Amino acid sequence: MDADHVLNEKQAAGLLCCSRALLRKWRAASAGPPWVRLGGRLVRYRRADLDAFVAANRVTPGEGSRDERIVGGVAERARVGNRRGQ
Repeated sequence: MDADHVLNEKQAAGLLCCSRALLRKWRAASAGPPWVRLGGRLVRYRRADLDAFVAANRVTPGEGSRDERIVGGVAERARVGNRRGQ
């Protein structure tokens, strides 16, 4: 499958190991991997965009006490172990 190949929502969810509902949630929030809308209704994902999204969200354990992820261009910071009762 080449990088310009387009995938439907089910195929993209399978490749990312996530649900189709999560992809819809990301689209509604203008987050997640880029998508293409064809004919006003059809949603497709380019394989190259999905690969880039995965690479951009790679987390290397042990790099500081904060876990920073880039999701759709928005930085989210979560303190490790910041749970009630700890």
